[in-house]
Amino acid sequence: MKKTHLLTFGYLLLFALQAVPVFTQTQSSGTVSLQGSIAPSVTLNVSSVRNPNNSDFLLTAIPLDGKRIRVELKGVGSVTNERPASLTVQLRSNSAYRMDAVLLESTSEIASSSLGLGNLTASGPRTSPTAVSNSQIPAPFTLKGDTSAASLSLLKQSQMILSGPRISLGGGPLASTNALNADLLFSVESKAGQPWSIYLELRIAPAVE
Repeated sequence: MKKTHLLTFGYLLLFALQAVPVFTQTQSSGTVSLQGSIAPSVTLNVSSVRNPNNSDFLLTAIPLDGKRIRVELKGVGSVTNERPASLTVQLRSNSAYRMDAVLLESTSEIASSSLGLGNLTASGPRTSPTAVSNSQIPAPFTLKGDTSAASLSLLKQSQMILSGPRISLGGGPLASTNALNADLLFSVESKAGQPWSIYLELRIAPAVE
């Protein structure tokens, strides 16, 4: 009986010694493949605001959550295209993007109002060259010289006013060298002597492929 147990233990030991190298070889020859993707990221920030030399017309830009800017236009009396207010925004994205605008509220004292977008420039070397050359502005909203073009009444429903390919080649959401600068000009004409106000919102989002 003792001899039988010794033989059995010997076979088990021999099997274990043979099995371990096979297991190790299988493990060492295996490969692990990881697949994934980076989620689209977009941001929209205020770069500068330039109000006309006219106390009767004031533009205020309020960043909301990194993807939206609330624009408030207020004034008293008549304001013409000769004295527009301008807003420069900075866009960043690691994917194709679109920027929309929507009119939230406008008082009845407004006779006419318009918006123009243009002067696209790169903020630095981490801005993709195609962000400037391949971004597109719909014709009605294209800035014509220093004159805004499209009526803000077009924005009663959200409208795309700018779209393009990936903007940022690196850097964070507040880096100074990876953004696309875009100028927006606003012109308003109202009934003389009447206070007026316009509220709209700019929004950036990844483009749907």
